[in-house]
Amino acid sequence: MDEAEGYATAAYAESLSEFGMPRVLPECGGWLLDRPTPDGSARDGMGCYPLFCCRDWRGLKEDLNGLKESGLVSFSAVLDPFGEHDAVLRKRCFPDRLIAFKEHCVTDLTAGSIKSIVSAHHSRDARSALRHLRAELYTNPSTMLDEWWKLYQQLCQRHGISGIAAFSKGSFAKQMIVPGMVAFAAWDGSELAGMSLWYRAGDVAYYHLNACNHKGYRSGASYALMWVALEHWQAEGIRWAALGAGSGLKEGSSGLEFFKKGWSTGIKTAWFGGVIFRQDVYARLSEEMAGTSFFPAYRGI
Repeated sequence: MDEAEGYATAAYAESLSEFGMPRVLPECGGWLLDRPTPDGSARDGMGCYPLFCCRDWRGLKEDLNGLKESGLVSFSAVLDPFGEHDAVLRKRCFPDRLIAFKEHCVTDLTAGSIKSIVSAHHSRDARSALRHLRAELYTNPSTMLDEWWKLYQQLCQRHGISGIAAFSKGSFAKQMIVPGMVAFAAWDGSELAGMSLWYRAGDVAYYHLNACNHKGYRSGASYALMWVALEHWQAEGIRWAALGAGSGLKEGSSGLEFFKKGWSTGIKTAWFGGVIFRQDVYARLSEEMAGTSFFPAYRGI
């Protein structure tokens, strides 16, 4: 892409500034969050949540080499499954931790009509929902900030969402003006039932978040929203819809994973990478966490 959109932008990194100071990686064009370690004695870096995206993956190694003199203890990130990184590049950049983190559902929007792509179950539920709901596109999502915030608070309470994923209203205000964001809202008459947020970046549309109220759950608003969104992206000439993975670290059992798989044509792996810049400090901070598989170990529970 010529100009950054979505997760790769300074604006998106700034929307997460409550969790760390945004720092640009100039060679690759990505961003990290510079944050204190749990004991406050040092600092480390993390890629922006939920995915680390950048303009030129070939420059990432040089950026990471530059961070060795920055004072950061370590850096870790979940890599964009649509990023142009192969096994060799990943290993060069992340020698200390590299794992296949999650399998993300993806939809090839050139594979046929939406009806032919999605499962029979999802097609049926979407048609049923759209008989009762009206789904609309918002190219200026900021106009729906208050409505979205109410829905997202309900989602966080329902699922116990906390930490960086429990975005503040201020964070959403910044996210909604990031280049590439659009929203879809499902209405039952004059009452809002649900909303979804997406980021467009190049030939990929990233399914960012979805939230519904009680009316939306009863009426299948999520099915209506996804159907209309995929039709929109297909009409826009977008090649891929990146739907993400299920909730939690274990695959195969969540309702969210079932929902996403029914719309997908395949999967792509999201890799997790970690690199240690200051081995002595890392060892000191991690000495009470021996045996943990978490990276960085000193942030393990």
